[in-house]
Amino acid sequence: MLKAFIRHYGKVTTDARGALRGNIPRPSKSQLDDLDDEDLSDQVVFDREFKDLTVDHFYELHKGDEEIRSKIGTILQEYEYIKYNSMGRVPSTISDLEMDRLINEGTSPGTRQSLFNYLFKREMDKRRTVNRREREKSITAKRLGERVASLKTRSSSRTGLLDDNGDLIYGLWHNSLFTRIPETKMKTVKSLSRLSVAAKFGPTLVFDFEFDDYMSKWIAKNVIDQAQESYGLNRYHYQEPFDIWFCNFKKNSDSYQYAVKNAIPNLETGTMITLKEDCFINHFDKSRLVYLSPNAKEVVGTIGRNDDVYIIGAYNDKNGIKPLTYRKAEKLGIRSRSLPLDKIAWQGPSKCLCINHVTGILLEVMANGGDWTAALLKHVPSRKIKPIEQVLEEEGIRRRKFATRKSPKFNIKLDLD
Repeated sequence: MLKAFIRHYGKVTTDARGALRGNIPRPSKSQLDDLDDEDLSDQVVFDREFKDLTVDHFYELHKGDEEIRSKIGTILQEYEYIKYNSMGRVPSTISDLEMDRLINEGTSPGTRQSLFNYLFKREMDKRRTVNRREREKSITAKRLGERVASLKTRSSSRTGLLDDNGDLIYGLWHNSLFTRIPETKMKTVKSLSRLSVAAKFGPTLVFDFEFDDYMSKWIAKNVIDQAQESYGLNRYHYQEPFDIWFCNFKKNSDSYQYAVKNAIPNLETGTMITLKEDCFINHFDKSRLVYLSPNAKEVVGTIGRNDDVYIIGAYNDKNGIKPLTYRKAEKLGIRSRSLPLDKIAWQGPSKCLCINHVTGILLEVMANGGDWTAALLKHVPSRKIKPIEQVLEEEGIRRRKFATRKSPKFNIKLDLD
């Protein structure tokens, strides 16, 4: 479509192409969602092309070891059984990396079935994303064609330096001192400016990556993804960001390699994140350090109004059992503080938060002037917060029980003899 436009109106710059596309509205969510349900229908799921898998396909994993070969054979038998009894709701193939995970983490048939289900859902999500992009591309191309057709019907003075009378025309695609600057470029420049100011004058937030040995490599990758989300929140969504440091972030670790290759490709050059392989106590005075830990007894105070350096342990303990961050703070002789999580009503006993949620809470508290309740309600997942209706109902029950309780009766005899 663009080639037809270029032939009719002459060469179009990259910025002009962006401007042309920018005038075309993206397909609405409802238009794209109409066909999404078809992607997970039983027929679509079962009609996928399944790869024939044998133990020999995973020679790099077992290398002749009979015990590992036996485990792989058991996994493949369960895979075939579940495939035909669930109408194909398993992944269409299993990579060496996925098989390694099934061997190490699939300690029981139930666990392996859960992993098969996870891999299936991930594959279908990717399939749905590809289909959605193709539909979006076709709808956008159609609208672009309509746009080009409408431009062809207009006067040729749509572009050029002079109008029909020979007078200069000023504006986009005419005489202009500046080229069009896309909004994304402006957003990038503004965010980098805020980060540079934060590096000089703003509060510091440290992510401690010393806990890789306490997590499986899959959970460690999940932590890196959460750190990437934390960086995005800090860079793009708040006017007063933190100066972010990654400490104990060793280049030979799996977390570092995953971060550079997948999560944050420009980590070393374009993020303004300070990377250190050693501990943070080598770079900051101990009196400034505050380790945020859910096991700390004292609650953190005002954020961003003092010279404190806040530390978040890059560790994911879904059960919230191991007080690793609290013990490390005690070992290093630095302060440990917890977030005031009791300011909201929690749905269950667990009050575990991911590191991106903690980062969002800290940023929101700095932005709103110290309102912890508002920050918690905004960044704590809604599934972990009790609905207001449930809170009011429980409060009403408590008040009724208190009002109808019987006063204790005492039978006191005074012995004056």
